[in-house]
Amino acid sequence: MYAKIFIKDEGLDLKNKVFVTGFQGIGFAGYIAVSHMIKQTKAEPIGYLITDLLPPVVSMNGTAISLPYTFYAANDLLFLLPEAVPEQRERGTLFRKLSYWLKSSGIREAVLIGGLVNEFKKDENDLARVAYTSKYDASSKSAIMPPTIEKGLMIVGPIATLLSLFEALGLPAISILSYVDPNRPDPMGAANAIKVFNNMYGKEISTEELERDARKIEQEISEAEKKKMTEGGTSDQHRALYV
Repeated sequence: MYAKIFIKDEGLDLKNKVFVTGFQGIGFAGYIAVSHMIKQTKAEPIGYLITDLLPPVVSMNGTAISLPYTFYAANDLLFLLPEAVPEQRERGTLFRKLSYWLKSSGIREAVLIGGLVNEFKKDENDLARVAYTSKYDASSKSAIMPPTIEKGLMIVGPIATLLSLFEALGLPAISILSYVDPNRPDPMGAANAIKVFNNMYGKEISTEELERDARKIEQEISEAEKKKMTEGGTSDQHRALYV
């Protein structure tokens, strides 16, 4: 299966950059967070990941077309924004290509942002949990890093595949899994993931816009629930138990 990375400036130095990506998983936390980080850091598109099964979707980003898998760069950050979740049958080829390329490019480490069902939240001050590869220098960040995910709790999907590949390649990587509502896109979950990232990497990426969006969603949900109760209806909640 075909997968190729195209970088506009072949001389672009990616060494020691921090790679950041997230997917449209539970609560869309990873996708929302990475999209917001790209916007806030004014990251510029630098290239694309092309595959045989490229999703048939593009959008405009200013004066340029944004492809399904676009790379962006800002200062010491390298982003990959997936506009769709890669099909299961191409994930192996796609993620192997990406992992080997990141390793050969000399990036410092990788950060994978995802969601964790809020049912597992034990304390209101808890924002997220983490999981990391053996090469990640967790000891230097132990005082500011969230706890690891509980033993027996499984990570699934693209983040799990990438963590496996990064572990095998000896690439330092961490996954920030923020608590989210699994029943809808959760901008507050994305905001909390960014707050954890800011704290761990000394950044000041604003989350105000996401927090406003979250308050608006909560207000709309509250009004809808009140309307249902007034009409004698009930609301069904389907809960997922995975990350």
